[in-house]
Amino acid sequence: MEPRRGEAEAEIEAEAEAEAAAEAVSEAVAEAVAEEEAEAEAEAVVEEHESEAEVEVEAEREAEVEAEAVREAEAEAEAVGEPEAESEAEGRGRGRGFG
Repeated sequence: MEPRRGEAEAEIEAEAEAEAAAEAVSEAVAEAVAEEEAEAEAEAVVEEHESEAEVEVEAEREAEVEAEAVREAEAEAEAVGEPEAESEAEGRGRGRGFG
């Protein structure tokens, strides 16, 4: 009976070791999945920040374009306003008997 009891104990021990190994594999798989999920979340955050940065850069470009358009419009207004001012001065001069 002793040899069978020894075999049974060996089987029980082998089963316990197999269960422990299976649990270790399950834990390793769970850790790998958790790491992959964390990496995916980190990538999503990075992509979101990159998108926000791209939007900010585009907004800055648009603001620069608008500012340039305003400067050009002001320059045109000044250029157009100067000849008018000169012709007004000439008109006033004519009205005073210089014409």
